[in-house]
Amino acid sequence: MMHFFQSLKQQKLHVIIAVLFATIFVIVSCNKEQIIKNLDPQSNGSLAGNEVVASIGGKVVLETGEPAANVQLRIGDYTSITDNEGNFYFENITAPEKNAHLIAKLDGHFVGHRTLMLTQGVAEYTIIRLMKKELCGSFDASKGGEINAMNGGKISFASGSIMNATTNVQYDGTVHVYAKWIDPSGAFLSEFMPGCLRGISVGNTEELLETYGMMAVELYDESNNLLQILDGKMAELKFPIPESMMITAPSDIPMWYLDESIGLWKEQGSLVKKGNEYIGQASHFSFWNCDKPGYVAFTLTLQDSITGLPLVQKYVRITRLFNNSSSTGYTNGNGFVTGQIPPNENLKLEVLHQCGGQTQILKTVFFTTTNVAVNYGVLPVLVGNNLNATVTGVAVDANNVPLANTYVTAKVAAGNAAPIKLTTNALGEFTYIVPICNPTLDISIVAYDNKAMLNSGVQNFTVQPGTQNIGSIQTNIVKSEFVRISTNNNGLVQDYYMIEPNANFNANYNNNLTKLSITCTSTFVGIDWYANFKINGPASIAGAHEYSYYYDKINAVILSSNNSPLVPSLPVYFSEYATVKGNFIACRSNLTFQNLPNVSRVVEVRVRRDNN
Repeated sequence: MMHFFQSLKQQKLHVIIAVLFATIFVIVSCNKEQIIKNLDPQSNGSLAGNEVVASIGGKVVLETGEPAANVQLRIGDYTSITDNEGNFYFENITAPEKNAHLIAKLDGHFVGHRTLMLTQGVAEYTIIRLMKKELCGSFDASKGGEINAMNGGKISFASGSIMNATTNVQYDGTVHVYAKWIDPSGAFLSEFMPGCLRGISVGNTEELLETYGMMAVELYDESNNLLQILDGKMAELKFPIPESMMITAPSDIPMWYLDESIGLWKEQGSLVKKGNEYIGQASHFSFWNCDKPGYVAFTLTLQDSITGLPLVQKYVRITRLFNNSSSTGYTNGNGFVTGQIPPNENLKLEVLHQCGGQTQILKTVFFTTTNVAVNYGVLPVLVGNNLNATVTGVAVDANNVPLANTYVTAKVAAGNAAPIKLTTNALGEFTYIVPICNPTLDISIVAYDNKAMLNSGVQNFTVQPGTQNIGSIQTNIVKSEFVRISTNNNGLVQDYYMIEPNANFNANYNNNLTKLSITCTSTFVGIDWYANFKINGPASIAGAHEYSYYYDKINAVILSSNNSPLVPSLPVYFSEYATVKGNFIACRSNLTFQNLPNVSRVVEVRVRRDNN
């Protein structure tokens, strides 16, 4: 099995701040704690801990691995939306340090859940792979039936065992079943897996878990209303056991469901091993999981054996010697990696350099675990000089004046990797460190001048191992996407800007070009900011248009067409129409609200069209 979670770490390089991608290593869980704890009965089992200010970034992908655009994300009261490459970022949000629950929603897919452990001032990075919701079969609720889940597994329903999930009234019509089994030996388990592998036992203790299979199940009637198991009834679940896991699969195993309000697993019932299946009974439907508790915590810090500096973004792999199954992850900005490993086993730890599909082993260590947490301490590793390209440059404005404290985004040109956001120092300088395996590597860089609302456009470079200076990057080439909302609340005027790269934007016309939908999410420090506008078109006609829907959220202040209706027929004036994908849409409007006579908005938008 390979389970891994990633984190994003801000690290100072001299006076240059670089946001680096790193991964938290885990064998079976995303929990960073070293001790299994008794829970406070008043805590609802969440083990939320203290609130911290941290950042969460990442990527949402489809089952195929392709980026998932326009995914709605929420963590607590904060919301975001993925861009066209599936990227999202919550910057400096306040969240529970031990139980930050991230929810991802996209029509036609099961809801994605990720539960993260946060550290004050550190940005975590995660990948969520959404499962497509596909119809597996249907049955008559009054008669019951058996349905094969997608990928494997079965669900058996007794007659008269279904109810409407909202009214709790028994339902006897046709039941449509959407179910999918998650292979515990699959390569992308950590991306598919909801929550994390932390569970709350029936004894009210927190457990670190190893999964032997998961299943998502949802039931709907013919009007697409959500259904559930009738109170007092049960449905039988059958989970296939992969051949590679049969040797370690216990004869019976606890059964856990995902508490979708907190993103943690809760023990309820057990499953029995029969042949190559686990069989158990479910009283309701959510995500269900076959898990064996009892793993131990593992921590390690990697350090350059010559310089003594932490080894950042180094690939770590731990292998169970008896069956050669492995788990992987990356060190963070302090060279630190943590997770859970099996007790009482012989393991192999490897430190690797990986890029471009190539892997080089830098260090190998063998060790044996007991029932006690493993703090490996500092592990010195000899690192060569040819494993990274260190790229330096200067962001300048139209007059070639260096831009202090501005943003630069950098990424490997090939593939769908999320860009890394860098901040220039007082001299406009930035540094981008990227792993390199081949003699050359193509990268792309964009520098921004948010005061002028301009950027450099995508600048492509070919770099080599070692340090190289790419010179000045001028930012006056391309206009930046932005949304500006000027608020007037009882005479108090304040401007809010969402400007790339500190925001995600999506602008799409419907099929007949009669309605435009614009969504934008800010990642400015300290601002929880989201807006969604739907504007009647058509796309190519000049003059005034009208909102069919308006919603904005600026921190705790929420205005929308639902709870604060707009005064009818307020015009939206377009100056650019984006008749083709990639061109700019620009519009302006003055808004007032029917039940808020002393509140108004001036909304200015300039965004690129994202669909054909």
